[in-house]
Amino acid sequence: MVEHLEKISCQGYKQQITSFHVKEVVVGSSPASVTKFRMIISAVEYFRDKEEVSGSIPLSSTRHKYNMFIKLNKNIHIPEYSAKTSIIGYANKIKYSTVSVPFNDIFSLVPKIYRDKFLIYVMEITGSIGPHTDSEILSTINIYVNPDNCTTKFFDIPKDSIIDTVQVKNQTNGKVFKASQLSLYGSFIAKTDEAWLLDVTNPHSVTSNKIDSSLINRTAIVLQTKFYSFEQVQEMLKETGYL
Repeated sequence: MVEHLEKISCQGYKQQITSFHVKEVVVGSSPASVTKFRMIISAVEYFRDKEEVSGSIPLSSTRHKYNMFIKLNKNIHIPEYSAKTSIIGYANKIKYSTVSVPFNDIFSLVPKIYRDKFLIYVMEITGSIGPHTDSEILSTINIYVNPDNCTTKFFDIPKDSIIDTVQVKNQTNGKVFKASQLSLYGSFIAKTDEAWLLDVTNPHSVTSNKIDSSLINRTAIVLQTKFYSFEQVQEMLKETGYL
């Protein structure tokens, strides 16, 4: 799958990768070149792990060498925003809309050469969300404007298990899971202005910690991509100094 992946040099070294349409990479001395090479290695490992899983289950529990979520090392304060056109919603609990925000500040999270592969929306959640994977999106950076005291949980899919899934209206390759058939991987409670990178190809849920868990008013500005995996975006964030 991968040939000649030794002696990686930032001084200039030609690498040959034969899988996933990547033919040749030249690693130069610039941070951008190093980031690009690391992203390619991450892509190879990501798709290799996907191949290990049978059927339509998105990811295997063997991917513990990677995180499923990680907090950025800097908070991002968004003083004001304006939701514009509703793009899509799920189960009458999640809605994504175009948004008027300081785009340059948010896009600065990732290197300029990759920004055309990211989109910015406002995400509004009005109810608890069971375990699910997102449709089309590989990874997202959520900047929490109003986290509303909710817990985000990520789950493993037990290896070689038969998993029951369903889909709600507007889902494409995303699925809804039964929590009882999954293993808890980890969780976090976001605070206002915190930014978290999430691997939304893994099952995850959102539940309220309030007495009345039905009253949720959770808002985040999201920078999401259908082109780059969680591991690849990690490398971008390292380059821009946010990890």
